[in-house]
Amino acid sequence: MPEALSMDEIGEILASGRSKGAGTEVLQNFVDSNEAGIEVDLSTGPLAGKEVGKAETTLKNARKRTITSPDGSPVAANPEFGKVAVRKVNKGTKDAPEYHLFLINTDLVSV
Repeated sequence: MPEALSMDEIGEILASGRSKGAGTEVLQNFVDSNEAGIEVDLSTGPLAGKEVGKAETTLKNARKRTITSPDGSPVAANPEFGKVAVRKVNKGTKDAPEYHLFLINTDLVSV
């Protein structure tokens, strides 16, 4: 019988591969939740096991993804993502950084 994988092993496997649409899935779930802000969970879900910096890049790329309109001009693939701010924040110290990733719905907060 095959040996079961530990959560650490699963995280490593998921982090090593690309999952197409992971950023789009996370952003869509966030927009649909109507939450003003969340911390992105990098331990489970589509971004499981990703480093904070790589997850940030994935989300920012999904946010600005474009498609070609019928007239040939580029348009936002998901215009509702334009209201989502992606922020990487150090909650540790300068010597021992501990980065966290957050999504903020700018339509729901006054900044």
